[in-house]
Amino acid sequence: MSGVTNSICRFCHNWTSWWLTLDRQWLDSQRDGDCKYCRFLAQIVSPHVSGREFDLTMMSCPGTRPLIQLRVDGNLEVLLGLYLDHESEEFRLVPFCPTSPYPRSDSDECFQFLRGCLRECLSSHQFCTPAPSPPSLPRRILKIERKGRWPPSGDEKVLRLCEDEADRAHYVALSHCWGNHQPLRALLSNRQMLMEGISFSQLLAVFQDAIHVCIRMEIDYLWIDSLCIIQNDDKDWETESAKMCDYYENAIFTISASSSRDGSVPFLRQRPEMWRPQYFRYVESSGRPINVIAQRIARAGGYLSTTRQAIEDGDVLTTRAWTFQEGLLSKRVMYYTGANLVWACHTAKLEEDRRNPQINSADQLCSRELSSLGKDAFTFWRRLISQFSSRDLTYPTDCLPALSGVATKFQRQLHGNYVAGLWREDFPVSLTWAVSRRKGDLSPPKSIHDEYIAPSWSWASVGEPIYFPGFLDNYKSEPFMTVEEVRCKPAGLNPLGRVSSGQLVLRGIVFEISLSQQQHLSRPVMTPGFQLGNSSDLLATFIEDCVLVRSGSTLRRGRPGDRFQPYSAISILCILLGADLNPEQTEGPNFHALMLGDSGKGGVYQRLGMAQLEYSDIFDHGTKAVVRIE
Repeated sequence: MSGVTNSICRFCHNWTSWWLTLDRQWLDSQRDGDCKYCRFLAQIVSPHVSGREFDLTMMSCPGTRPLIQLRVDGNLEVLLGLYLDHESEEFRLVPFCPTSPYPRSDSDECFQFLRGCLRECLSSHQFCTPAPSPPSLPRRILKIERKGRWPPSGDEKVLRLCEDEADRAHYVALSHCWGNHQPLRALLSNRQMLMEGISFSQLLAVFQDAIHVCIRMEIDYLWIDSLCIIQNDDKDWETESAKMCDYYENAIFTISASSSRDGSVPFLRQRPEMWRPQYFRYVESSGRPINVIAQRIARAGGYLSTTRQAIEDGDVLTTRAWTFQEGLLSKRVMYYTGANLVWACHTAKLEEDRRNPQINSADQLCSRELSSLGKDAFTFWRRLISQFSSRDLTYPTDCLPALSGVATKFQRQLHGNYVAGLWREDFPVSLTWAVSRRKGDLSPPKSIHDEYIAPSWSWASVGEPIYFPGFLDNYKSEPFMTVEEVRCKPAGLNPLGRVSSGQLVLRGIVFEISLSQQQHLSRPVMTPGFQLGNSSDLLATFIEDCVLVRSGSTLRRGRPGDRFQPYSAISILCILLGADLNPEQTEGPNFHALMLGDSGKGGVYQRLGMAQLEYSDIFDHGTKAVVRIE
């Protein structure tokens, strides 16, 4: 495309603005318009919108590639990054990039990138420098027997399971999605066979690729959870899952097989067509031809992403709960995404094209950062829980074990009292969790699981995405209750893993409200008509934890098989947790209360949901009392 435009276009500003917003009407009017920049931009985005209504945002920051966001029906459909194959005065905000993502993730260039990142990290990153000697190996580790030509023959022994190795050595850890089919796992029955040697043909494609990476990086040991933990031995599983914090943290780096939906899909392969760079020819005013390169970027893993987007982008790993802590705990991670390779460590984050380096990556959990946060570490924990709770688990009872490595890391630094996914030192703030629903989700609330996961006052008990609406960071918080007792009983050998019971005893202002619900509404349920006895209506937001059903004269949490039935004027006990005070006093305080229902045990309650309320004289008429919640 060529042409000369001397005036500044009122739509695209000749690509000189840091922020552009355009829509379908612009595309239809400018495809054949006078502005060469608009025509060129239309050429880039047209294949991705296919006649649909859309909103386009183009963002540019100094030194980084411009990003194009395409939203269709309010959903983020496509992210594109732009760069040039030659520097150009006519595209000052689009950087020149000497390399582009390679067509195969197992190319020599990709391994050179990995070696270069690791070498620089080990030699010059202040917060990533390893200990003077290699770490102790995990209790079980896989030793790589194959050193020569790749791939080996199918019956050749390439791995051997080792136990209690006395050597200290560097090893690589693997983070991967198991999927529904695991033909080879470590079991009591095959443990001896694994120690004698594992042939190449016995291994899933992801494991074969992980061995290949280790060989190219000249590392002899590999840790894979399904082959290094005895899967049908509860004692071994409990013991080893409690050590995951150390296993991932001590690995020289972790391979994240992000683009493999399960073990049968290799991550070293030809890149899918959708991720290959698209070249758009442009002729400058001087007559010199250049290429503007549009590279699709994965939406998964960012704050804008959803599970659907992660699956569409081929990054199922970001939807799985177990892999959450694997990435956080590792000092260094090489992400094999469908689009490109991404290196992340405590100091830096770098993509395969070497553009947009980021400093102090937040993808790993750094002990240095935790120890410096003080009480803000609990704010960080709540942020992590909000992310973790949106991920999927095959077995709901794995919820707390899948987080126990991160909890171990926090406990070592903070020396706090950890109870079922919460910290006593963070009460009452962390008790204000509420179930989160995406905008437009009109599905009814779910029931709780049949199996016991956690006490009702823990977010882990609901198995849903949650957030913390109470006690905002920029507000002054005032607690109105005290914790008399909180305890949990571990269900196994991992003290921060599964629990078999838990109890919370609070002392505070207790009052009753009359609650009615005639039909399911999308959550949060906005009910500006809570009737509090004979007092005036109270403006409030009620967010139920799950489907609620009648239990005698009150309500309880719904279990599988329970169906919602309308109810009216049900008396609900509440305990006031505290209030947010606006520092600018432009509005009144927000009060937070736990709503409690029948637990089936005399004098013991279960949590039903969270209420946010404005001030009412009902608080003045409440009574000081002690409540027990399980």
